[in-house]
Amino acid sequence: MYFHKLALNWHSNSFTLKYLFYILISIVLFSNTLFAQDKNVLEDLDYNKEYTFGFNWNTNGDILGGVSFKYSKFRKGTRFSTYCLEIVSVKHPNEIRPSHDSTINQFVYGKQNYLFVIRPQYGREIVLFRKENEGVQMNFIFAGGPSFGIEKPYYIFYGNSASTYQSVPFDPNKTTAFTKTYGSGSYFDGFTESKIVMGINAKASFLFEFGTFRNNLTGLELGFLGEAFSRKIVIMPSESNRSVYFSAFMNIYFGARE
Repeated sequence: MYFHKLALNWHSNSFTLKYLFYILISIVLFSNTLFAQDKNVLEDLDYNKEYTFGFNWNTNGDILGGVSFKYSKFRKGTRFSTYCLEIVSVKHPNEIRPSHDSTINQFVYGKQNYLFVIRPQYGREIVLFRKENEGVQMNFIFAGGPSFGIEKPYYIFYGNSASTYQSVPFDPNKTTAFTKTYGSGSYFDGFTESKIVMGINAKASFLFEFGTFRNNLTGLELGFLGEAFSRKIVIMPSESNRSVYFSAFMNIYFGARE
């Protein structure tokens, strides 16, 4: 083996998925009650468009998973058409970040590629509950679309000493010596060598919006997303690479209404 077998870190992700699942089930059980509390307000929405920008956290991502942009347009009743663009990074569960004794530059040992995903999505957004005088609103969103996976080589500083190393892409057949790895290379190295992998995605979520003023809002979106690519994505040279991904996610939104 070119590197020690790493233990899977699914426990924390499974716990997060389970916890979020219970939250969403609770919301579904009480949504009819919430809807009945303010039915008259729902019949007279006072905006036609909504623009939001948000930050994403998900169970397949890093500390910050990515960013998202959403535009919603009124259709009829309490329904909106929603157009969303997400740009996220996806990690492999085996990723760890050691550092070399002679440098403080950390790197992911054995990582072969980054995976970035661009997700244009189209769907429906339904207002379930709205309390206008308090600026509180709950929506249900279902959306999907194509996925553009960007498989970018992961560069490392590799060489016989700290004074002679070079920035090279990790190669499971050549650059496997831990003692010769002095850190991760430039984040921007390798973009011209990236490969595009096509896929599809779909999500279902609940969005809680809080209007600080009449036309401004902040929101919290909680949901699940499934994604399938045309082939396995090689993030780590491992048998656990896959083509289908599932994740729980949270988005924090900021935006405006018209």
